[in-house]
Amino acid sequence: MTALAGLLSEKMQAQQDVARILAIDILAPATRGRDDRNAFVQGPCAIAAHTHRTIDLTPDGAQPFTTAPFTVALDGYVANALILRREMEDTGDATFRGHGDAEIIAQGAKLWGLNRLLQKLEGAFTFALWDAENAALHLVRDRMGARPLYVTAFDGMTAFASDLQGFRRLPGFSPVIDTQGAAAYLAFGHVAAPRTLWKDVISIPPGHRMMIKTAENSLPKAEMYWSPATTVEESALRGGGDSVRLERLIAALSGEATRLDVPFSMIDDFTPATFQLRSNLDRASDKPYKAIPLTLPDGAALQIAYESLSLLPEPVADPMAASWYLACKNAANDTGVLLAANGVEIPPPEDSRTRRLRKTLDLVPGLFKPLLPARFAGISGNAEARYLTRTRLWPLDAPDPDVIEPRIDATLASRIAFYECADRLRNAVLPGLDRIAFAAGIELRLPMADARVLDIGLPVASAAGNPDIATWLRGPLRPRVAAQMTKDAFDRLGIEQSAPFTDAWKDFLAGDNTRTRPLWALSTLLAWSGRQ
Repeated sequence: MTALAGLLSEKMQAQQDVARILAIDILAPATRGRDDRNAFVQGPCAIAAHTHRTIDLTPDGAQPFTTAPFTVALDGYVANALILRREMEDTGDATFRGHGDAEIIAQGAKLWGLNRLLQKLEGAFTFALWDAENAALHLVRDRMGARPLYVTAFDGMTAFASDLQGFRRLPGFSPVIDTQGAAAYLAFGHVAAPRTLWKDVISIPPGHRMMIKTAENSLPKAEMYWSPATTVEESALRGGGDSVRLERLIAALSGEATRLDVPFSMIDDFTPATFQLRSNLDRASDKPYKAIPLTLPDGAALQIAYESLSLLPEPVADPMAASWYLACKNAANDTGVLLAANGVEIPPPEDSRTRRLRKTLDLVPGLFKPLLPARFAGISGNAEARYLTRTRLWPLDAPDPDVIEPRIDATLASRIAFYECADRLRNAVLPGLDRIAFAAGIELRLPMADARVLDIGLPVASAAGNPDIATWLRGPLRPRVAAQMTKDAFDRLGIEQSAPFTDAWKDFLAGDNTRTRPLWALSTLLAWSGRQ
């Protein structure tokens, strides 16, 4: 777990000491990295890393790592690092100083070039790579979006950081809440990258890279280097996966996640996916580990967690966030890395009769589809519209998630499951869990939420826990939530008509539970915005 930060500014080229100070000052709080605190400055570029060391604890594993002409700072881990290292060593063109993952990226870029390296890299990471030869800064986010990376440009300077809040320390930067981002959060419970909750700050989308050669007041467009739709299409052409391949892959992913030089723990949420992960960990690693139960908090613990979650770089609308925070905080007392399971669900194969029926139903004009029997709803229909209807919390005019659907024959249920993976898992669940772990001071690894799983099935978040948020909101959190619903609070979010929200709150307190989940999302956003 490493806090990345950096600047690209021609104005700083002659003031390298100033650049070094600024690069370190915009780092995330110390909870994201508690060991080394180093900065690299060359010409107009400054890269800083505040690292929590989990592998290669020697000086050779320090970051930023340089092997000319490349300098790399990495947050997260390269899951297939050992395979890539062997491949590079077999060529005879790579000589390694240590066994850290930042060195894998630097050496891989040197040997293959960044484009080819990105097609090989697997894992959960973001990294910044400075190419001194071409004076280019590359910012890269992993395929599933497990690690965050934010970028902004202003006053002739480009800045990036692992923590949205880090930009507050930049001279002249004043954060303003993005009202479209706030509307998206209230509508769907998350803000899909590249949009964030701050104006003029973007999040690098999962599976994207950005190359910056000159610092200007605008940012270049991030380029996609991996697509979940393409991966699912290629899997369909090969005939899909099977349970044997899936079991073997999950066993391999578990082994990769435990390639550590520090102790680790695991979350026990009492789901089948966790039981499978635990079995694989017992086979893959001879290291002892502690199981941390994921339990629902009592009133006092809930208030502590709710307060801590309001300080996150961005809010998390998942009601299980409080349980995750308390479990991560508990684990951080003993270890630096926490493993957890994400369930892997594979849609059942479609038989030939269902396929013929679905194609026939697709020919029915949209006007008449509501008249069809309900049993046909899971066979044919618009997957995006059904997903958005299922996901929508408040009826607001908000930007829809930008998801490219795979061009394959599949049931409506399978296509909705793809949207769940491509949008909610990558834009809400995984980055949300990372923010929670970051706040608790521990690195969270989710080996089953790996892009390679899409070659076989669709990874979705485990259904762990069922908090009674109605009791929470009417009980220990009621005074806090009620105090948040002020005109100033709604004005900050760009909400001109607050009556639908305040009326829903009054109805809820009177016993109407139909808006409980939307009110929970509203309360988390109000708590967060009150800290801005």
